[in-house]
Amino acid sequence: RGAAASGGYRAQRELLQLKTQLNAKKRELLSMTDELEERERAVLDAKRKNRELQAQSSELESQVLSAQEQLLAAQEQSEALARDKATLLRREEGLKNRLEGTQKKVKELEAELNDTHTLLVDEQKKSRATIDDLMGRLEETLAQFMAIEKQRDSLTERLVETEEQLKQRSETLSRTHARIDQLEAQLD
Repeated sequence: RGAAASGGYRAQRELLQLKTQLNAKKRELLSMTDELEERERAVLDAKRKNRELQAQSSELESQVLSAQEQLLAAQEQSEALARDKATLLRREEGLKNRLEGTQKKVKELEAELNDTHTLLVDEQKKSRATIDDLMGRLEETLAQFMAIEKQRDSLTERLVETEEQLKQRSETLSRTHARIDQLEAQLD
């Protein structure tokens, strides 16, 4: 009976050991299940994170495409502005050349105007001198004319007087001839 009892204990001990091992395996299995669930959760989290990253990536790609479009538009605008600038520079150069030409022409015309003004002043001085000379001559001529008119008037008066005297003498002579004729007629 002692051997049977000790064999029973042994069997109980083996049973307890097996139960302990089974329990340890269950705990290990639970731990592995927890770990597996953790990993599955991590995978799900990673998938969710991946989807979020893909969404962000898509958004960023959209922004990059938009930025590329804006960059392309900016490059086109920059090229257009560069062309416009070149055109404006050519126009500015042309206008500058025209302005320089105009300024040169203005200087030439100013010099010509100054020369003409100098000539005009000289001509005015000469004309003034000529006019003064002619006025002097005119005054002299007028004085001479007045003197001649005075002489003419005096001569006209003397002529009238002389004509009157001639008329009187002619009448006297006619009367004298008539008297002579009368006397001659009486003598015959």
